[in-house]
Amino acid sequence: MQIHLLVKLFLMCASGFVLSLSAPNYGFWIIAWFGLVPLFIALYTSEDLLETILCSFLFGFIYNLSYLHWLFSLHPLNWIGLSNNESFIVAIASLIIPSLYNSLYFIIFSLSLLFLRLLLSKSSIKTIPILILTTFFWLIVFNKIGNSK
Repeated sequence: MQIHLLVKLFLMCASGFVLSLSAPNYGFWIIAWFGLVPLFIALYTSEDLLETILCSFLFGFIYNLSYLHWLFSLHPLNWIGLSNNESFIVAIASLIIPSLYNSLYFIIFSLSLLFLRLLLSKSSIKTIPILILTTFFWLIVFNKIGNSK
């Protein structure tokens, strides 16, 4: 079953936002148990490299944008001599730039899964469960690479 690209992109935006509600101070921690399911479905149903990158980037960007919304509370920065417009631009940039940066980890993860799927589809080794390898890549990308900033 092939899902239309626009539907996938909408689902990535919605699920990225919903997953951010599992962050501390929201109280919806239970969402974390199934919030990544739409991302995994989109990644495992996409056949195109560009579609994989676009879906994972959009999911990561919306997740980080809504999770890091508190960075916008920098506005107003009148106390350091910035005008209201300059303060707004600095606050928006301080929200968008980390969101863009952190969404690159989702792209690295999705590309590793795409490579894994291609490797296992051409290989005779079918005994390694894809779920275990997905978990392994998730831990490597987000725990080891992401925390080494």
